[in-house]
Amino acid sequence: MNESLPRQFFPYGDLSYLLGYPESAGIIRKKVEDFCVDEELSFEPSGSGEHLFLKLIKRQLNTDDMVKKLSKEFNVPRVAIGYAGKKDKYAVTSQWFSVHLPKKDDQLQSHVDALSDQFVQIEQQTEHLKKLKKGCIKRNHFKIIVREISHQTSVEDRLQQIKLTGVPNYFGQQRFGNHNNNLLNADRLFGQKKSKFKRTQKSMILSAVRSYLFNLILSQRIEDGSWNKAVIGDVMQHASSHSIFQYQQFEQDVELRTNQLDMHPTGGLYGAGNSLTRGGIHQLEESLYNAHADWCQGLEKNKLKHHRRSLRLRVENLSWEWLDEEVLQLNFSLVSGSYATAFLRELVVL
Repeated sequence: MNESLPRQFFPYGDLSYLLGYPESAGIIRKKVEDFCVDEELSFEPSGSGEHLFLKLIKRQLNTDDMVKKLSKEFNVPRVAIGYAGKKDKYAVTSQWFSVHLPKKDDQLQSHVDALSDQFVQIEQQTEHLKKLKKGCIKRNHFKIIVREISHQTSVEDRLQQIKLTGVPNYFGQQRFGNHNNNLLNADRLFGQKKSKFKRTQKSMILSAVRSYLFNLILSQRIEDGSWNKAVIGDVMQHASSHSIFQYQQFEQDVELRTNQLDMHPTGGLYGAGNSLTRGGIHQLEESLYNAHADWCQGLEKNKLKHHRRSLRLRVENLSWEWLDEEVLQLNFSLVSGSYATAFLRELVVL
């Protein structure tokens, strides 16, 4: 690729919509309390061990901010602190952290109590044998208030439909950084001129590239109507276990369970290895990968392996209340790795 020519990115807002471009506008995060997230771990802490587990309610602090605060208060390196996933800054978020404290400290509780201020509250405190690892989230529970809605009836109709069908499981715009910086840096990372990035920044760039390619696949499959169907040659995923299997011939049970949102078709997260897809689905993905061959080669050189991700996102426990004609409160849960914005973009133009 000629590095003097900037790569043109497909705008996030131009990705295909399940229900068409929303008629209504809306605003989120007008107040910090308008966006609340409660994290549910995929396991129960044991109650004993060298790792202090804290569930913290924090306001206007992102995950990195909290890691710095914990590191300073407990006088430990940042590597001693674990978390399951990152949370936004301009929100009220309830999130678990672990702090490795192999030596007993008589002042432990005073350090915990010192964390509480106008931005942080201690919700739960316990212990566990191991550090909290990234990805150990079962689901996130959301309470979101959308303000200044212009077409209440349209939004209501979309909510009723989404409750039945789910939404496209896009990676959110935040994955790509401000002004798509994570994607812009990909050409520097993969280019012939070696550019040095910190490990965390490099990881963000690689994730952004795979996410972008996945979003393009999903958008195309919404266009051709296959995003929510069991298509022979596809790789399907069980909604509960997330295990995958090749769909090689018609099976009525698979068709039925797909219609009931118990199984989902998948899209590729590019990397080395066999995608397991066949036929038209394989051709669709390969065509897109060929159009971004330099990125795909870069992902393989960085030793990323091919994975699959559900194309469909089920919005669990969805309920809503109109606080007035222009203000909507949403309550729902999403499995780990999914984005609330993928749901919200189907309702309103933010």
